[in-house]
Parts: sequence; structure tokens; C-alpha cells
Amino acid sequence: MENWQDFLAAAEEFRLPETQLNTVKDFYSQIDRHFFKEKKAQLFGDFPVEEIEKNYPGGEHRKFNYILIASSWHILRDLYRRKGYPQSMLDDIRNDLRIWGDKAMADFGYAGLDWRIFFWCRCVLSGQILQLGRLQCDIPHKFNGAFSVVRKNGGIQMIPGKNPDPAALLNFGDRVINLHIPAAGPLKRKDCIDSIRKIVEFCRKYRPDYLFRAVVCYSWVLDPIFAELNPKSNLKEFQTLGHAFELPGIDETNEVIWRVFGLKGQKCGIHAVPHETSMQRTVAKYLDDGGKFREFGFFILRDELPVLFT
Repeated sequence: MENWQDFLAAAEEFRLPETQLNTVKDFYSQIDRHFFKEKKAQLFGDFPVEEIEKNYPGGEHRKFNYILIASSWHILRDLYRRKGYPQSMLDDIRNDLRIWGDKAMADFGYAGLDWRIFFWCRCVLSGQILQLGRLQCDIPHKFNGAFSVVRKNGGIQMIPGKNPDPAALLNFGDRVINLHIPAAGPLKRKDCIDSIRKIVEFCRKYRPDYLFRAVVCYSWVLDPIFAELNPKSNLKEFQTLGHAFELPGIDETNEVIWRVFGLKGQKCGIHAVPHETSMQRTVAKYLDDGGKFREFGFFILRDELPVLFT
């Protein structure tokens, strides 16, 4: 395990601020070096979640996870060099850990990664999660919509279930590019289209074997209620990029509360935290009126992309 100064050098590559790093400095000095080295060697294997929680109880495992990921800059850097990926991609993705660190600071008062976010960051280090511009993506990914897509009467139609017809444009299990939306500022339509274009060009150059059939996105931000609540929002513009569909039976209310109001809002109620942003005020009123949020998705068929990019 590196000394604190070496760790800071890696953390600087991830652009981690002192406000985050200072919250884990004392904990860093208490980590068993042999244990840390052993777990880092297991990073991409069957990771020993229970063992780490046993050694670092009371939520301290979050700090361990944060330090483990933050000390692994060299893994990401060396991967991109081997693959020949452009420096701009490394610059885009390096902010991801800082974003999650900021979220932890708001939720816990210190920098840390719970298991959900830790495994997300592991996917970043492995190269499964990539970022080109405003949006992130993961490939490979199989489409999980419970319908097929066909052309009918000059338009697009979604039919329940899998379609054995080879003329089907998209089916459950087909290869797709799956988009993700980092919490990194405004979601402007122009920036998103430019990002999708870069992702598609990346696949053509670096993954020509990946014959995707569509670009897709599944997210709580695609719930059309957001467009109703704020018709002039960037979210409405983002939702119109593709063909919308609902993922039935998925209640995203708890996820939205965590994203918008943080862990305290999730545990103690949305009025336990100040409503400082227009998003918080809008969502709070909707929830107070008995509203719930659902998960939606959209897809853009591969042959529709040239039109999107014009």
C-alpha cells in the first residue's frame, strides 16, 4: 500500500478535492497494509464484501472502498494506453469518482463508496463504463425491454414479447449501447447528441466487432412526468431523443428521493432537508400531492442515428 503522499498523487489524477481527502486521512493511517494489498489484488474477482465489512464495521467499509478505488488510477491509465484510447476519454471519465465522493459527503459527511457505487466504479476501472463528452455508456449490454420493434405502416411499432421474425429491428437480448447520465451539470440536447455521436464513432473505431442494433437508455429521468412538471427543462429535451417506453412495475420514487434530496431525505423524509433547487421544490410538491415516479427508457435504432446527427 502506498504512503499518503503517493495516494494523494493518484487522487489528484481523479481530481479529488482536499475536502474529500481530509475526511479519510486518519482512517488511511489505520488500514492494515497487507489486508489492503490483498483486497486490491481481488478487485476484479469475487470481491469479499462480508470480510471487508467485518474488518471495517459501522460504515467504515465505505472509506476503505473509496481509498481502494482512488488508489487505482494506474489501472485506468494503463488500460486506456493499452487500448489506444484518446486522452480526451480519460479526461472525461476521471471526474466520476469525485462526483460520487461529493454525493457521499452530502449523505455521510465523509468521502466513501457504498457497495452499489463501489461496483459501479469497478466497472469504470475495468473499461466497461466509458464516457465521451456529456454521457457515459456501458458495452457490451443486452437490450432488456420486454418487447420487439418492427416497422409498420411507415413507422415504428413496439410489440409485446420477443419476435422471431428476422425483420424485427430490435429484440430482447440484442446488443445495444446503454447510455448513463452522470450528475455533471446541465443535460443540454446538443451536448447529448454530440456525446452519442462520439460513442458511436468510438464503437466503429475501437469495437468494430460490436454490432449493436440500437442506442438505449433506462432511467428515472426519463419519466415523462418531469416534462409535465417543467416543460422548459433540459430533461424534456433529453427524453425526446428516442422512442420512449416504460419499464412496467418499477417504482423509482425512492431512487428519485435519494438522487434529489440525498440519504437524509430518503431516511427522514423530504422535508427534513432544505429545498434549495427548483428540482427539489418541484419534486417535493409532486410527492406531497401523492405522486410517484416510474422508470422509463428510450431507444434509437442504429439506422436512425444519421438523422439524429444532422
